[in-house]
Amino acid sequence: DFSANLTLEKYAAERRNKNGAMIRSLDAVRALYQSESPYVEAARSFGMDLINGFGPLKQVFVGFASSNAAAADIRSP
Repeated sequence: DFSANLTLEKYAAERRNKNGAMIRSLDAVRALYQSESPYVEAARSFGMDLINGFGPLKQVFVGFASSNAAAADIRSP
């Protein structure tokens, strides 16, 4: 069925974009954790402390990681 194929193609395009964003994000995190620079380590620790200390921001990251669109949406109440 033609409409089913269009629906699947739309879904595949959406997932491709989201998966690409997740892959790029994980590559950046990996690079941060591979760095041996004390400045990068200090900045990384500071950033993680901020994220852990601010619940709504932490929920956004958890939402992205778990593919929970409602949790990842900053605009959600």
